[in-house]
Amino acid sequence: MNNNKKDAFKTEQIVKFTPDEIDSIIKKWNETKNEAKRLRENEEKYKLVLGKIMDNYNTDIIKGSSLKVSRYQLSRKFLLKENIPKDIYDKYSTSRNITCFRLSKNKE
Repeated sequence: MNNNKKDAFKTEQIVKFTPDEIDSIIKKWNETKNEAKRLRENEEKYKLVLGKIMDNYNTDIIKGSSLKVSRYQLSRKFLLKENIPKDIYDKYSTSRNITCFRLSKNKE
């Protein structure tokens, strides 16, 4: 990828990419997603171990030499559409639209 195309990611300029460059970007995104998944899995393992250590010491805070970990509960309430009258749902519900990307294999 030439420098002008690399700058397009920084400046949000629209630049034409060749099919090979697009393929390369998709593959790099896939590699990044896989690495992020692996990191999230490792993070969950460390949190599980730290939770067990906290349970063992009957505490919600543990400190290392330069960092500390605090454990807390987060609660959220929500309503299900089928559990409340339609007029109330229509009046008080909020909608959010988000842009999503899905990566999948081509069917050739």
